[in-house]
Amino acid sequence: MRSATATLRAEHALLREALDALAAVADHVAQGGAFPAADCALLLRFFRDFVGAVHCRKEAEVVLPALAVHGSDAQAELAGELLAAQEEAAHLLHALILFWEPHGNLTPEERASFVQTAGHYRARLLRTADLEDRELLPCVDQVVPADDRLDWGSSFDALEAVGPDAAHWRAQLDPVLSHWR
Repeated sequence: MRSATATLRAEHALLREALDALAAVADHVAQGGAFPAADCALLLRFFRDFVGAVHCRKEAEVVLPALAVHGSDAQAELAGELLAAQEEAAHLLHALILFWEPHGNLTPEERASFVQTAGHYRARLLRTADLEDRELLPCVDQVVPADDRLDWGSSFDALEAVGPDAAHWRAQLDPVLSHWR
């Protein structure tokens, strides 16, 4: 059985691939290519329905509170910073969803706004995932007692019941990820 922190790291890997595809879509749009509405819609659904509704909730409702309780003041502050970063990313995602299924092609202003917002969203989530993998998750493994982590698997399962899990999303995203590599 994989640990909760290993699960989050694996989800970060899928997140990074999807963010790279979003960057490729944004580059395509910036260079004047037709807006790939279907591919963009799938990526944004993944970010909304898995990253926001499942992955970030695992962190916000299970992992970060435990670190805040058991960690140092600096680690509790890091947990708070990550929660704030998740909130900022959610606002950026909401802005991206405005471009989800445009009628026709985007205007030059819409193209510029989409490209800029996609870049900010990608940068925010990459920084957050890198910080989590480099600092937060190792701290969790070190300072949160194993007894306190025993029910994390069932908590993660309950959150995953909200929607499809990472394996489902991997299968859905693979064609889009391959296309935008």
